[in-house]
Amino acid sequence: MVGRPPRARAKTLGPCRQAKDDIEGDREKEKELRIYDRKVHKAYGEMVKATEAELNGLGIPFFCLEQELVARAGGEEVGKKVGERELEALKRRMVEFLEDMVRE
Repeated sequence: MVGRPPRARAKTLGPCRQAKDDIEGDREKEKELRIYDRKVHKAYGEMVKATEAELNGLGIPFFCLEQELVARAGGEEVGKKVGERELEALKRRMVEFLEDMVRE
């Protein structure tokens, strides 16, 4: 093997080298997938914000709620304020109601 050129030696290692290339290819695919996932997540977040702004502009209940009425800590109802979790549930129910109204 000493007298063989480097390419000839690499060919004799065939499967080992190919496995290394496959691993590197898999890592590259995983990296691309993570980048794609971040882009999709960012676009989804922007779409949600735009939709909420549109519903706020239309005066849809729970989307045009003044921020002073929303309790930030813990997400549950505090005094006369509505919690963030409860507000999200109310928004979800309102969207379901609107979808039902459009279908009929």
